Amino acid sequence: MYQGMLRYEETHRYEAEYRILTPSGDIRWMWARQFPFLDWQGQVAGHTGIAVDITAHKEGEAAKRRAERLAMENREMERFTYLASHDLKEPLRTIQNFVSLIHYQHGDDLPPTLIEYLNFISEASARMSMLIKDLLVYSRLGRQKVLVEVDTRVLVEEVLQDLAGSVAEARAQVELGSLPCLKGYATELRQLFQNLISNALKFRQEGRSPHVWVGATRKGKGWRFAIKDNGIGIDLTYHAKIFELFQRLHHRTEYEGTGIGLANCKKIVELHGGYLEVESELGQGSTFFFFIPDPAEA
Repeated sequence: MYQGMLRYEETHRYEAEYRILTPSGDIRWMWARQFPFLDWQGQVAGHTGIAVDITAHKEGEAAKRRAERLAMENREMERFTYLASHDLKEPLRTIQNFVSLIHYQHGDDLPPTLIEYLNFISEASARMSMLIKDLLVYSRLGRQKVLVEVDTRVLVEEVLQDLAGSVAEARAQVELGSLPCLKGYATELRQLFQNLISNALKFRQEGRSPHVWVGATRKGKGWRFAIKDNGIGIDLTYHAKIFELFQRLHHRTEYEGTGIGLANCKKIVELHGGYLEVESELGQGSTFFFFIPDPAEA
């Protein structure tokens, strides 16, 4: 198989890039140069040349182009998400203000059915406000570019202070195992732990106090974190889907949320060059694992 651009120079020198089909069926890229050698009269007596396998170079160039294209698409998507979310806030605020104004000025004169309809509008606009807020958080992830030293134990303790009300309300027990210091994006890591611990508190079994364990172990050239709970668990069918945007396994009347939290978690872990996964059975609790590699390996 010969494909390529052949350049012919005045010196009878040829250069070409082409592909060959090997006996094993692989396609390899080659670069070849052919040049003449002269006899004692200065006439071309023949040609000699060299050929080099440049497959790795070609694959590297293709991978670089794919990465650049993907980065551009991601930037465009994040910009669109931010602008769309930002532009939705103002009309939504107007709706909420007018509903409140109607309640304030005419609430005593309105029939029960109309009051019920206005309450539906208020609840729907509140959900939309929460969705816009979460979309803005998602679009802003990754803007911090500098890795800093993060003591994850201190970070988790601060998160638990912020969640103290939820912990007390659920009568939850939260245990901390070994947690390391590492290089990471502090704001994003805080969001990651807060989302996962909040979920462990929220998706609890009726009549059972939540028990949450947070810890980490060294694995290869990085850290593997675990957040384990004794909650309602997740059916195996949905283990991959829960990390997608807007994926909800429960009706909003059962559990509040927008379906963006775990997508945020996945994006944060991938920003660090790691991965996020879950082990869970319905009714048996869940363990969310995420791996953060050492910076040199990210």
